[in-house]
Amino acid sequence: MTTPLNQSERRTTENQHIERSRPKGGYGWLGVVLLAALLMPSPVTAAAAKKGKFAVVGKGQGNTALGNYATVAGGQTNIASGSYATIGGGGFNAATTDFATVGGGRSNIATGVSATIGGGERNIASGGDATVAGGTFNNATASDATVGGGGSNIADGSGATVPGGVANHASGAHSMAAGQGANATLDGTFVWNSYVNPAHAFGPNTFHVHGYNGLDVEYFDQRLDGGGSRWVYLGPAIADQTIATWTGAYLSNAGVWQNNSDRNRKTDFVPSHPREVLEKLADLPVSTWHYKNETAEVRHLGPTAQDFRAAFGLGSDEKTIGTVDEEGVALVAIQGLNQKLESQMKEKDARIIALERRLTDLEAKLQKVSE
Repeated sequence: MTTPLNQSERRTTENQHIERSRPKGGYGWLGVVLLAALLMPSPVTAAAAKKGKFAVVGKGQGNTALGNYATVAGGQTNIASGSYATIGGGGFNAATTDFATVGGGRSNIATGVSATIGGGERNIASGGDATVAGGTFNNATASDATVGGGGSNIADGSGATVPGGVANHASGAHSMAAGQGANATLDGTFVWNSYVNPAHAFGPNTFHVHGYNGLDVEYFDQRLDGGGSRWVYLGPAIADQTIATWTGAYLSNAGVWQNNSDRNRKTDFVPSHPREVLEKLADLPVSTWHYKNETAEVRHLGPTAQDFRAAFGLGSDEKTIGTVDEEGVALVAIQGLNQKLESQMKEKDARIIALERRLTDLEAKLQKVSE
């Protein structure tokens, strides 16, 4: 069974993805520091400099507001070089394009127009309207891309999202990657991963869940333990069941669908009439056909739901046939056929006995005549 990463292992995993999560262009972390040093007044004093028209620099040290209407509220060695760019505080942060914002933290870069970084450390928001809420070594490099937090996450698809976690990558347009090592590389995909090794999307516009213990969907009225009174579970927790349901029906690990037929779940028992069922079954139209959304090469054999309902009155509607009803009809028809054969056999046995008696009488008469 897969075990979760401990804190030391998780930090190792984050470090392994640091290089992958660094920007492939732009300033780089060292560049931010050097740029700040070049633009910083010399000698450095507690009073910060402001350069842009109507720019504002609050308290702090070595802060620079180069853009028109730019603001640096405080902190140390922060640069707001875009027009209307804003840095709330922290240290060694840069908002280099128009309307870019860095709330705080350390060594964060907002280079996309209207891009936002809430805080954290060494994060990059280089796409237009991109957002990194916080965390460390996170990149939102495409337009409208978002990283909520965590570490070493990348959202470089248009409108892509990584809510958090570690080493996730959402590169497909409007994709989402969550957990750890999830890779939503195709458009419209959602990939959630809890495995230690990376997991990927296997088709566009698809919801992928990668987890050792499977998937649990709880719904309807809430139980006292917080779950739903109705549920569907895919996973190994229930022995020999690949798909388990609240109804008691399930798909076994062998690939056999098991219907719930517990006596305790049933009521209103009425005896069947096997001979009548057999006669109705004999008159039931049965043909081969294919569904309209299938190719003509595919063939099925069976009745229509309307004819089945009209013949036996079973099921909940006239458009479906329950497997338990179809199988029940077959079983009762077999009983009816058995009763019919037994009746015929009794009739034949009676005729044979009568013939044997007549034969015995004839033999006796012949014997007397011969004497």
